[in-house]
Amino acid sequence: MVGSWAQGYLSAWNHQLQLDGRATLKPVDPEIITLFIYNYCKANPKRRVEAATLALIDDLAKPKLPSE
Repeated sequence: MVGSWAQGYLSAWNHQLQLDGRATLKPVDPEIITLFIYNYCKANPKRRVEAATLALIDDLAKPKLPSE
């Protein structure tokens, strides 16, 4: 369920980026989203799911090296 919520959050984030004329985030497999959220929350048990989702957005927005 948390993964679905995060997917909706990412979708809304991308929609706002489009409205602002900015590049959107690359598509992410739902299983990767859920795993990222799970690992973030396990490492940061006092943080909210929204913080985990924002951390995922930050990670997705980082430029990747050509070999990645």
